[in-house]
Amino acid sequence: MGRGQPTGICRGRSASASVWNDYRFHGELRTLSTTVHVQYEDVTNYRYFTSWGGGVEANIMEVVALRYGYYRFTVDDLGSRTNKNQMGKNTFGVGVCVPLNRFSSVPLSVGFDAVAMQQPSAATTFDDWDNFKVYSVTLRWIAGSH
Repeated sequence: MGRGQPTGICRGRSASASVWNDYRFHGELRTLSTTVHVQYEDVTNYRYFTSWGGGVEANIMEVVALRYGYYRFTVDDLGSRTNKNQMGKNTFGVGVCVPLNRFSSVPLSVGFDAVAMQQPSAATTFDDWDNFKVYSVTLRWIAGSH
């Protein structure tokens, strides 16, 4: 017989809000929009891995997106003074989107995103890891755009 499956029960909340969406450039593109996001998650049947985080994104002309966030979560320090019982770090990102459907009859949007997240360390004696880096390219078909 194999090992049992891990069981976890989570609860959480997440909220986002967008502001400054009414300013338009030539009636088409939003000049500046911002989105604020906060979240909380708790594993109810385990006293660790409770987490919270938040972030903000500024989108300029619907083409350039600048992102910043922060997250923190609790971990089991295993009773050792050299281990942390909470970990948290900053996240940074930038994105570029070319909404071809806004300027031409081509129903496409092409984007590139880059994210860097500081890698947390559970040890109190060392905290100089390289950043996690993620790069993505997206190609979206905008059905019914023209």
